[in-house]
Amino acid sequence: MKNVFASLGKVLSVLLLISCSGGDPTSNSNPPNEVKNPKITLFSVTPGQLMMGEEVFIELQTEYTLSCTPSWIQESVTSGTWRIRIDNPGKNKYRISCVGEKGTTPIEKEVEIVALAPKPTAVIDASSLDITKGQKDTLSWTSTNATTCSAPWTTLSLPQGSQEITPTQTQNYSISCSGPGGSVVSNMVTITVTDIVPKPTVILSASTLSIVRGQNSRLSWSSTGATSCSAPWTTNTLAQGTQDVSPSQTQNYSISCSGPGGSTVSNGVTVTVTNPPISSFSVQVFGAQPSPEGVTGLRFYLFLGNTVDSVNIGSDGTVSVVPSSALPDSFYVAVDAQNTTTRRFYPMDFKVSKNDALLGLRIPLIPYSWTVEEKLFTGQRIAVNFEDLYRPSVSGDLSFFVRQPEYIPVSGQAPWVYAIETWPKEVDIPVAFNRTVSTGTISASDSATVMGFFKDLETYVPYRFKAVNAVSLPPNTGFQIYLFNDAGYGSGSYDANNGTIVVGYVSAHNRTVLLDKRTMQHEIFHALGLGHTCGWKTLMSSGCSSNLQSQTPELQDIAYLELKNRIVEIQRRERTRWGIPHAWQGYRVRVQGLGREDFKVKGFVP
Repeated sequence: MKNVFASLGKVLSVLLLISCSGGDPTSNSNPPNEVKNPKITLFSVTPGQLMMGEEVFIELQTEYTLSCTPSWIQESVTSGTWRIRIDNPGKNKYRISCVGEKGTTPIEKEVEIVALAPKPTAVIDASSLDITKGQKDTLSWTSTNATTCSAPWTTLSLPQGSQEITPTQTQNYSISCSGPGGSVVSNMVTITVTDIVPKPTVILSASTLSIVRGQNSRLSWSSTGATSCSAPWTTNTLAQGTQDVSPSQTQNYSISCSGPGGSTVSNGVTVTVTNPPISSFSVQVFGAQPSPEGVTGLRFYLFLGNTVDSVNIGSDGTVSVVPSSALPDSFYVAVDAQNTTTRRFYPMDFKVSKNDALLGLRIPLIPYSWTVEEKLFTGQRIAVNFEDLYRPSVSGDLSFFVRQPEYIPVSGQAPWVYAIETWPKEVDIPVAFNRTVSTGTISASDSATVMGFFKDLETYVPYRFKAVNAVSLPPNTGFQIYLFNDAGYGSGSYDANNGTIVVGYVSAHNRTVLLDKRTMQHEIFHALGLGHTCGWKTLMSSGCSSNLQSQTPELQDIAYLELKNRIVEIQRRERTRWGIPHAWQGYRVRVQGLGREDFKVKGFVP
C-alpha cells in the first residue's frame, strides 16, 4: 500500500506541475485533493436460475478499487467476466470484496443463484417376458440422477441392480427411484406366466383278469388332465368310464387319453380267456370220394395224457365225444378204422386246441384208392401211395403234392392252415403271352403253338384255358407266359392266397424250350400246383431214370390232381384245416408206428 501511495504522489506531482506551468497564474480552479471510496459498478450472475451442470456468466466492473477478491477464483481482480459450471444443487452464492486507497472504506457485494437438480430417470427390464409357472426370471434396473430405488418385489435400494423372482401369475413390474431432483417411476414390464399343463395320466383296470370264454370282464379307466380317451374296444370317449368286454381269446387292453398337456397311453391289462369246461364236442368226417360203404366202421380217438378215449363214428359220419377228464389246452386226436386190417381210409392224426373242439372237428378222409371222375381217365382207379406222393425225385427237391414247404409241424402247435393249394375249377383260366417283363418276344405263331399245349391238357385236367390279350390281363392273375433269351431251361411256379392259386408263371429261357411240348406241359403242371416225383411213370419226373419219364400226363398225375382238388374243396366248404398232410402223419404214426415227434420234416418229405 505504501508503494501505491508513493506512486500516487508522483502522479499528483506531475499533475500539479502541469497545472502550474500554464494558464492564468492568478487562476485558482483545481478541486481539492480528495480520495474516493471503491465502487462496484456492475456485479451480475446470469441466469439467476439454472439446472445443475449448466454454466453461469459472471460479470464484474469496479471504480476506485485497488483490488477485489472474488469467491469463485483464487486471484485478485478489479473487473472481468467468467463462465462457471454449477455442480451443487440449491442456492449458490458468489461474493466480491474490493478495497480502495488508504483511508477508503472497503466494499463487498454478494449475488445468489439457484441450481436445480435434474429429475431422475429409471429403466427396468426382464431377462424373459414369457415364462411357465414355477420358472425363475430376473428383473434388472438402471437409473440416472437417483440415489435410491425401491419396489415391493425387492429388498434392494440401490440405484441399479437385479433381482431374481418367481411369479405365480402374469404380473406388471416397475420400480421407483429418487434423487435430489425428485422421484420417478420406471417403465412397466409385463411378465406373462403360463400355467404348466401336466401330461395326462390314465389308469386302466379290469373287474376280473381271467374269464371263461363267453363271460364278461368290466374294464374301467380314470384319467387326470385328459379331456377324452379312446380305444378300439369301446365307443366311449369320456375321460373316465367303463366298458364290458367279452374276448374270445386272451387279449391285452390299453386306452389312450389326450388333453391340453398332450396324450398318453394307459398301462396294459391282460384279460386271460380260458375255455369253458367241455362236457362234449362234435366230430364229423367226410369221405373224399363217395363209395357204397360210406364212412362206416370208423372210430374216433382222444388222447388225454396216458388215457385214450375212443368212440365209434356213426354211419352218417358224426359222433358226439364225451371226454373222460377235463380237456387240456391242446391234445391229439385220431380217426382210424375200427378194424385196422381192412382200412378204406388213411388214418388221421393231428393236434387240436380246446377252441377247435368247441367249434367242432370237421375232418376230410383220404381213401386208400382213387377213381378218376372225369376226362380221359374217367373210371380208372389207382392206389393212393403217400410214399410216392411225398418222396422227392432228387435230394432237396419238393414232393409231388407240396409245392410250398413252409408248413412245418412243431410240437405243441397246430401245424397247417392250407397245406395244399389248387386252382378254382369254376372259371376259365386266362393265358397271356408277351408280358412286358420278358426279354424275348413271343410271336403270334409261337403263342398259338403254346396255346395248343394248354388246349391239349384240357383232355386230361379239370380246367379250361383261354388265350387273352396280355395288355388286358391284370397283373398277378391267370397264366403268364414268359420268354427269356438266355442259357436257362424252363420253370413253372404259382402264387396262392389261402389255398387258392391266383396266378401261374411259366417261363421258357429260349425259343427251343418254348416250343417243346413235354417241357412246357411239365412246367404248366408245376403252375397247377404239382411238384416232382419218381414214384411212377409221369410227366412230372425229374432226375429219374428214363423209363419213368412220360411225354404226356399219366393216370396217377390226373388221379392225384383230382384227389388234391377234392380235399381242398371240402376244406373250403367246411371251413376246416385238416387234410392230406394229417393223413400222411396218421399213416406214419398209426401204420408205420413212428412217433409224432419224428414228423418234423420240411415240406412233409420223410
